[in-house]
Amino acid sequence: MSIVLFFPNEHMQSLFEKNSKVHFFDEHGWSSYNGYVREYLEVDLNGVASEFETSPTVVIRRLREYGPLWSRWIAKGDQYELIMRTALFDIYRISNLLRMCGIKVAVFNTGVVHHVDTLIFEQACQLQNVKQLFLYSINVMHGRLLPLLQTTGILSRTALIVHCSNVKATPFIDQFLENKRKQGTPVVGGGLPKGLRYTYLGGVAEVWLSLLGGGVRGLFAKFKMVKDGFKPKSFFSKYDDFYGVLDFYRQIRQQKIAIDYYKNNLSVKPSADECESIRLLIAAHYQPEATSFPEGWDGGNNVDTTIELRRKGYEDVIYYKEHPASLYYIFPIIRFTRIGMARSRDYFTQLQALHCKFLDVNFQLTIDSAHISWYVPVTITGTIAIERALAGLCTIVTGNPWYKGLPGVILLSEIETLYTVDVKWATPDPSVAADAHNFLRAILDNRTIANPTGIGTGVVLQTDSILVEYNSEIESLIRYLLAKFC
Repeated sequence: MSIVLFFPNEHMQSLFEKNSKVHFFDEHGWSSYNGYVREYLEVDLNGVASEFETSPTVVIRRLREYGPLWSRWIAKGDQYELIMRTALFDIYRISNLLRMCGIKVAVFNTGVVHHVDTLIFEQACQLQNVKQLFLYSINVMHGRLLPLLQTTGILSRTALIVHCSNVKATPFIDQFLENKRKQGTPVVGGGLPKGLRYTYLGGVAEVWLSLLGGGVRGLFAKFKMVKDGFKPKSFFSKYDDFYGVLDFYRQIRQQKIAIDYYKNNLSVKPSADECESIRLLIAAHYQPEATSFPEGWDGGNNVDTTIELRRKGYEDVIYYKEHPASLYYIFPIIRFTRIGMARSRDYFTQLQALHCKFLDVNFQLTIDSAHISWYVPVTITGTIAIERALAGLCTIVTGNPWYKGLPGVILLSEIETLYTVDVKWATPDPSVAADAHNFLRAILDNRTIANPTGIGTGVVLQTDSILVEYNSEIESLIRYLLAKFC
């Protein structure tokens, strides 16, 4: 019995190169150590699957549950049924390989399923009852990863109970809370780029540059292929290039129309004295992103959430604050933000029809006691819920965050009726703050590992000391997995 590392980084590869119980699956295929060298298995992953233990109906149904993921990476909706059958075959192929190699645990070098390749591998693991371990970047401990174990998908994930480091959470938590009290943005994911390049004009310019540069890049790629020799494509390369430049232009135009409408329909922020009762405030996420799907799951859409709030009896005005990143058309590294697939003019008019009022994107969701008494935020899986919990305040959460169960977090799915908002939810309670701190310590103390490659952050921290720390901690984690499950 053994484990497989899915797209291991170079440090993982170096550490486990000569471990026969640790297999690799990367862009070149599946490799194993035979006692002398690590070699790629002579298994035709592109051949027909030899066994079909699970009905295709079951697999396709699971794939369709990931609709937002498919539309995020594949624009050709008319091809979805064909593409899903390609994915179905790949799931069967990988599933058979997992069974043949006796795999019990798969370690994903990412925090959550949010690309087609991780989805396919995750689904194959589920067919063989292979446990899936994800390395999740957490804002509350910058530069650290929390191992999350799941068996039947993201709704089953929990923090892995393992002592894999000697790093305590309290100093990080204290710094995290102090940063919020000073009105700072989260250390990771809070800052936004500045400059013309990231505006609408910058987005349009990027489209034209992509159109003009596409042919040049294609010729260069062919020249390089001839020069370096023809190499087999990655197993998952078939799922690349399903978005064209014109698809991005369409999204940019839709985003521009949507944001202009939002800005032209802003309401004045009410004061605490003007509110006869506590109001709800939807704190929108940057979408599309993994924190809204798959982590949000059924609670990842703000229109759906607003309807649910109405169904539960809430009749007062609901305030809505758009995420500042929704104003951006281009981001570093990822280029096109794809916000146009999550925002449209109709999206905002639907919220207005549900009696929502819009606040400026720069409205601060503070934990300052002088400014918090008139509202309770509603978030999918946002950091604001942790910040408020540590300040003794409550937040309504619609999704399935890693911190589920945190004192101060009220799951929308568990609220039966909501005719009024409990004033206690907007009143600081020291016992909630203390319980939230203890909850986080219980999950995080000695259970995180270093994040030198920037999983989930894009921030590379490969100093000598961090790499030494990471090597020790990831080795400890893998040893535990082999002893516990293999």
